[in-house]
Amino acid sequence: MAIENLIPPPAYSISGLLRALDDPLVESYETQIAATMQHHGIDSFFNPGHKYSRAIALPNDKLIRALGATESGQSGANLTVGGLAEVARAARPNLVLDALGVPRREVGGMAGLHFPVTQAFNVGSWHGEFAEGSELNPTIKSVVANPKEARAWVQYTRELYLQAGKDQLDQDILGMLSDAARATIEHGFLQGTGSVAQPHGLISRQAKGSQLFANPTPTRLELLSMLGKYAEAGGRLDRAAWIISNDMAVDLMSTSTGSMESRYLLDPGYGEGILGRPVGITDHAPDGTILLFDPTTCRTVYWGAPFALLDRFSDGLDIRGEARMLLYNYCDVVALHPDQLIVGAAA
Repeated sequence: MAIENLIPPPAYSISGLLRALDDPLVESYETQIAATMQHHGIDSFFNPGHKYSRAIALPNDKLIRALGATESGQSGANLTVGGLAEVARAARPNLVLDALGVPRREVGGMAGLHFPVTQAFNVGSWHGEFAEGSELNPTIKSVVANPKEARAWVQYTRELYLQAGKDQLDQDILGMLSDAARATIEHGFLQGTGSVAQPHGLISRQAKGSQLFANPTPTRLELLSMLGKYAEAGGRLDRAAWIISNDMAVDLMSTSTGSMESRYLLDPGYGEGILGRPVGITDHAPDGTILLFDPTTCRTVYWGAPFALLDRFSDGLDIRGEARMLLYNYCDVVALHPDQLIVGAAA
């Protein structure tokens, strides 16, 4: 039975999810997400018969949009959708790539997703009324995103579990879940090795351009050189963006531009990023490394819905009175023009 068929609609919550994971055989509102997705024609990629048979599917953005449209104005709808949205945002949080404008795709099934890549060519021409148009022979290639399993976890005590749902502790658990998911996925999207089990991270790609810095902190001229290499590779300067680590951000905030004014390479007071282009700051970029790229030519892809599983016995958890909630996402990141990924680092 789908959630929207229950009267009155319940308040979906992370504490309810923990209780459902503790005993998934007891039917509850939190165990009905896969059925609700199926009701709305959304592929949750959740099969109770597969190897994670005691797992519970979690809501995703597609479900939130569907419920928001169908339940608008119904009694208790805001309470239901609001709780679902909180868990959906925590299980699949926004990354630094999302903040910079990298398009996100959520698809069903588990098949690889092909993105067309067209090499630069003239897209039109000028000619007279009776003149023949010039022949266009573009070379069209594709880049494939394939699902990789990102597994994050949150460990908690029995006492915390018993207090869940009280005194805003739900928000603390959601924060822990969001941080764990973001750390796992963002690290892979930036630094993944490209092996069968990991995505090919944007910073670790071998096809990238490179810029060596004479010192750990780059100068204005070295950053300008990165922009030059990016432009030579066909990158559009009006779309360029930077990704840096927290440590690099602090260093750039104390590095002068060398101009007559008292300005710094990263000066939040002026709100213009680095050299006029936006910057994303994250714990999951390697220290001493800077990425320059075009967010619009990258894609992040998520397959189906995230799902959760409870682990009560590994590593002596049951002896210590603790449990671990495992969160699974199938996802990948691709760069349509990897030659426009310019990475700077100290020599």
